[in-house]
Amino acid sequence: MSFWSLVARRDCRRKLSAFSLLLVAVLFAGACGGDPREYPDSGSTSLEELLRHFELELPPCDVADLRYADTGGPRSTGLYLTYTFPADCIDEFLASARVDSSAKRPLLGKNVPFSPQLVQDYDWPIDPDKTYDRYGKSAQAWSVFIVLDSSSPRHTAFIEGLGD
Repeated sequence: MSFWSLVARRDCRRKLSAFSLLLVAVLFAGACGGDPREYPDSGSTSLEELLRHFELELPPCDVADLRYADTGGPRSTGLYLTYTFPADCIDEFLASARVDSSAKRPLLGKNVPFSPQLVQDYDWPIDPDKTYDRYGKSAQAWSVFIVLDSSSPRHTAFIEGLGD
């Protein structure tokens, strides 16, 4: 075997090794990269599964700034979800949440049904002196609380789902 054949073979092995390492890194990053909309320390249930469990859907309009957390335990399911949507999409929002507009109740921010720790941990901009729209629904095994900030052209939904 000539000297140049050995050099070419070694160069080929180096390229193959580098390619293999790159491939492993890409596969590993893909397997570990969760949903970027998910809050840190969230559980392992996907947003799609959580929405299905609580009979919710995202409205078919321009949803932005979506963040969520799976807060359930071994025998329970929990969801914290927030997102914004255009004000002219309110009917679609209510339909996707499966709540009736007649269920709307005014609620002061200091009385929202969320824990102060949650509001702080997830940086939800809830003003204690502001009035929000509150909606709710429940089934035998779960409840959903919806607090809506409708004071700007882009409404902000804050949603908590609790139950089995």
